[in-house]
Amino acid sequence: KFRVQAANAYGWGAVSPSSEAMLVAALPDTPDDGSSPHVPPPLCLAPSELVVAETEVPRLTWLPPTCSPILGYRLLVQTGCLGDFEPWPELLSGDANEFGELAGLNMNNTWLSFQLQAQGLAGFGVVSATTTPLWFGVPSGGDKSDNA
Repeated sequence: KFRVQAANAYGWGAVSPSSEAMLVAALPDTPDDGSSPHVPPPLCLAPSELVVAETEVPRLTWLPPTCSPILGYRLLVQTGCLGDFEPWPELLSGDANEFGELAGLNMNNTWLSFQLQAQGLAGFGVVSATTTPLWFGVPSGGDKSDNA
């Protein structure tokens, strides 16, 4: 099953109803020699409980999905609450469940949102839920409540 949601300059639209379940691919037949058929590895599910701490430099934590092995994570970053999520330039370690080295990110008076994907043997898996947008930076003479 799947659902669709569109985004434009004004934000996200409503999520469509779920589609009907469909068979995407059938398992291969058993080879004539009696050996096991090659079954591709499943995609990783989405990491859960992705949280960003509101500190001077964002610190993210998450629970890894049930996927083995996890080869790494792709961090996706959105600035300003609109637009595409851009991939962080480096993959995060597959052993990690936190990341706080976003010093290269432009955090000068902007809203930031994050998503995460685990990479397994079948490639990148399902994207996590988006974190709540957080404001980073305060203009001189103001506070973040002036900009919300």
